Amino acid sequence: MNTKIQKKMYLSGGGDEKSSYPLDRYFFSSIPKRGMLLYLPIALRGHRLFNGAEKWFRSVMKLHNRHEDVSLEVWDDLTNKDFCNLRRFNSIYIGGGNTWSLMKEITENDFKEPLRVYIEGGGIYYGGSAGAIICGSNIDIQSDENLVNWRDTNGMDLLNGLSVACHVTEEKFNMLENMARKKNLHLLALAETAGAIIDGVSYRCVGNGICREI
Repeated sequence: MNTKIQKKMYLSGGGDEKSSYPLDRYFFSSIPKRGMLLYLPIALRGHRLFNGAEKWFRSVMKLHNRHEDVSLEVWDDLTNKDFCNLRRFNSIYIGGGNTWSLMKEITENDFKEPLRVYIEGGGIYYGGSAGAIICGSNIDIQSDENLVNWRDTNGMDLLNGLSVACHVTEEKFNMLENMARKKNLHLLALAETAGAIIDGVSYRCVGNGICREI
């Protein structure tokens, strides 16, 4: 009998390593010993934090005591990257930055399908802010400046029709409710101190702050 493979995804509301600590703890503990982790900081391209992204991420690994037994590889270019390149990793982490730029780069490098196959095949995925938003149905629910002139608002739709909103505050929640109604969207709203762990088709909230559907 074939067992259906369950998606394993960790979606962060976009806070720093202190705000996302509870979710990060679950993510890093899910990586097997001597596992391989891929970090993609490409959403930060053009930002002052881009050059220091690897150093920051290694500090986060150290915070969770996975800096010695997990092998890290960092890609800042998706050219000619396919599923064969991804399948050797136990987990993938795509961090925050500009959602439009991230979606454009993933799409134009034909990386959406390899990433989708990886996730739907049971690979462990972590998305922080922009990395979480692209997993939803619609990415036009954030306030990032569209400097790359990307007009396609479709995300990867890996969450059964849900779209993801990050950096959500109580003040912003009412605005999101109105936006969801106008655009006929089903949203998962996440505060910077909250995250969601997706197991298959269901999810559970981790951390504090807003983590609820609209």
